[in-house]
Amino acid sequence: IVTEKDLDMTKAQNLIWLNSGENLSHILPNPASMNLVMEDFMALYSNTSASFDTILEAIESHHKLQPGTAIAVFKTLVRDGHISLNLSVPINFSDPRINSI
Repeated sequence: IVTEKDLDMTKAQNLIWLNSGENLSHILPNPASMNLVMEDFMALYSNTSASFDTILEAIESHHKLQPGTAIAVFKTLVRDGHISLNLSVPINFSDPRINSI
């Protein structure tokens, strides 16, 4: 029997957030454009001098995406293993790179 006492609640909340919202493949149904957006996101995300907010704004502006789409890109990259986060600590939304493993 597993109870809430046995679960890492922070990790559970992070996983719930990562799996919430619309799937990126529904937002960007063209695989080529989705891959381009993801590559551009990773290029900016790897540049530690750019703030997370700047990355989100740049991706949405450059690719003419609806607000919130860049968060869906981020979630997809985490779920697919391209971005590693320590899910046992709350995700720092001002800059998730702080939670990198």
